[in-house]
Amino acid sequence: MKCVNRSGEHFEIGERELAKIESLKAKIPEPRAIVISGRFDVIEHQKKRFQLVLSNAESLSGTIDTEHLDVEQMRQYWGKKVTIKGLVHFRPSRKPRLIEAQVIKPMEEGEEVFANLPIEPSQIELIKAVQETAAARQGWLKEVWGKWPGDESIEDLLAALNNH
Repeated sequence: MKCVNRSGEHFEIGERELAKIESLKAKIPEPRAIVISGRFDVIEHQKKRFQLVLSNAESLSGTIDTEHLDVEQMRQYWGKKVTIKGLVHFRPSRKPRLIEAQVIKPMEEGEEVFANLPIEPSQIELIKAVQETAAARQGWLKEVWGKWPGDESIEDLLAALNNH
């Protein structure tokens, strides 16, 4: 595939490049809803974009969802701590690339817990977490397996419960 309008440039996309693009697309997590808090920094009014600086000095680019917010609302938050609810879009590295803000409000006490960037776990990480959780559950099960019900009568069990 070649660009007819830019024949002077040597730019080609072939099967190898398309395969790379498809591979990268497959690695990108689906956008998801998020709540995040930080300092509302750079505002690009015309592009409806902003920058959110988090507590660890990391930043996240954002844009407003014009269906839910008016671009003029950004002015009142410039330089202030805010909490944003919206849809986060990821890079192939599973790190956030952009947040599409649907709600922007002043940050309240207790919302500091939302001041870190989320990283989407990979499928391998999710599988390992499930396996570890399953192993932990099986360990607990092995401790009680075959131990109850025992030979105690209902009266003995009720008496033991009443003593505790």
